[in-house]
Amino acid sequence: MEQTSQLKSILAEVLDLENVAHLLEWDMQNYMPPGGSESARFQLGTVKQIAHEKFTSPEGGALLDDLGPLAEQLPPESDDARLCT
Repeated sequence: MEQTSQLKSILAEVLDLENVAHLLEWDMQNYMPPGGSESARFQLGTVKQIAHEKFTSPEGGALLDDLGPLAEQLPPESDDARLCT
């Protein structure tokens, strides 16, 4: 189950980055001081790019490929089975 832990770790990082992006977007809409939006847009773009790269990484794809057969051995309603498909 080491591979499921690795995949979960990657997905947790992606979720963290997406949450940071949402926080930046909220801040831009609510508390951005005058002249601060250009920097914030660059920061937001960087965070979203990193999240996308992690989500579509070859490592994550390889883990999904390796875990596919495992999903068939698990109860279909289990979180790990859903993660592996």
